[in-house]
Amino acid sequence: MSSNVTSPDRREYGVAIPFDDVDGPNALIIRTGASLRAITEAAAAEGPHTVVYERRLTSTVWTEATR
Repeated sequence: MSSNVTSPDRREYGVAIPFDDVDGPNALIIRTGASLRAITEAAAAEGPHTVVYERRLTSTVWTEATR
């Protein structure tokens, strides 16, 4: 019997472009992945305006990651 329980420490990372909308600041996530290094490199390739976000796989909340 296999188990699909996700480790609470596993994370997903995303490259986002911040913008302001009628409700205030927001961000559009344009790329995701499991490697912080790869996502940080992708963010650098997109330009200085991008932000790297992360979330635990057990959550739907994205927060800004420290690079």
